[in-house]
Amino acid sequence: MRTRRARCPALAVARVAIAVATLWGILALPAPAHARRDTGLGPRDTALLAPRGTLSIGLFAPLTYTPRADVELAVHPLVFAMAPHLGVKVRHLGAGDLTLTGDYGLSLPSVALRNELPLGLRGYLTPACKVTDHDPALADSCQLPGWILVGRAGVLATLATGARAAPRRTLTLGADLAVGALLAGDRGHALGAWPWLELLLAPAIDGWRARVGAAWDEAPGPRWLRVRAAVDTFLAARRADDDRSPITLRAELGGDLRLSRSARVALSLYYWNSDTRAQAIVEGDDGHPDRVFVRSHDLLPWADVIWAF
Repeated sequence: MRTRRARCPALAVARVAIAVATLWGILALPAPAHARRDTGLGPRDTALLAPRGTLSIGLFAPLTYTPRADVELAVHPLVFAMAPHLGVKVRHLGAGDLTLTGDYGLSLPSVALRNELPLGLRGYLTPACKVTDHDPALADSCQLPGWILVGRAGVLATLATGARAAPRRTLTLGADLAVGALLAGDRGHALGAWPWLELLLAPAIDGWRARVGAAWDEAPGPRWLRVRAAVDTFLAARRADDDRSPITLRAELGGDLRLSRSARVALSLYYWNSDTRAQAIVEGDDGHPDRVFVRSHDLLPWADVIWAF
């Protein structure tokens, strides 16, 4: 008969302490000299670029690198194998407190849409097409998206108050357009997914997506805190048989907390207003209940840890 070894509370406490110490050690990794000279916590998602040689990465935020003072490169390591892509920011103008930066990108989301796990989401976002794989004569019946290359171009204009490395206040206006070029096959069918995922893949599935928005960011006093508010309006292409509104609205309230010279935690709450063909029952003119389409309201909390070296 096997006997169960008694658990040692001290050992469990020691394991937790080691895990906490390891996590804090990672968060507090020393920053290079240019980062240590920073006067405070800088803003994110603006026309301002990090100092030359800065490397930044988050649990969900993209990996960014600044090879030159006026150029920033960005990729998302978690999804790069599923959707090869590259983002580039180029500062075109820096006059006093005003900075004008171009925001460009290329991506190939077809890899994720056409392949099964772990390299894709076929069978989840797109049809599995198991029957057509075994009977080529039915290939036309599968609505699997073809090969689509998405290009994006936009502009960011930031008005900053205070030191450029960590301005006290920023106001950023932005606009961009993403277009999907069909290289082979068809675009597939509408996804019917969450609004943020629909917008992400709209250029590939529907043809194009446009955005205009504004963001305000401020350090209210302490060097370890920044607060942020942003609003965006998206316009996406719709097919002739798609009755959904092409307009989606997004609002964000959030803040960044500095954990160390090289790490911060970013907290945000997003509100989405979109047309997902949701229905509500209302009383009609004749006194009988009627079904009408209404816009959806969704809240999405978000948290990330970001390191800069």
